[in-house]
Amino acid sequence: MTVKKLKPLAAGCVLIAACVSPLLAQFGNEPQKQLPPPAVNWTQEQDQQNMIEQLGIKSLRPGASGNDNDPNHSNYDESKANPWPNYPDPLTLNNGQKVTAPEM
Repeated sequence: MTVKKLKPLAAGCVLIAACVSPLLAQFGNEPQKQLPPPAVNWTQEQDQQNMIEQLGIKSLRPGASGNDNDPNHSNYDESKANPWPNYPDPLTLNNGQKVTAPEM
């Protein structure tokens, strides 16, 4: 081969090497992907404790007490259970006038 024929071939090889080497370097230095941790089968108590620790909860509010003298005792008396014993009449306006037409 003559020198004139080798110059384009050499230039092509240099061009290919210049394009391929950054790609090879990119894939060669790629960090290994980490797999997620394996699934854990927790009981309800373990799961609740884990969530409490993640959220930084220091204490939980106590539930209803069975002692009638406690301020948070359970209320099973039906007469005390209704928080709105006297509902207002829905067909009475705030000024006391009765609603007589749909436009009102």
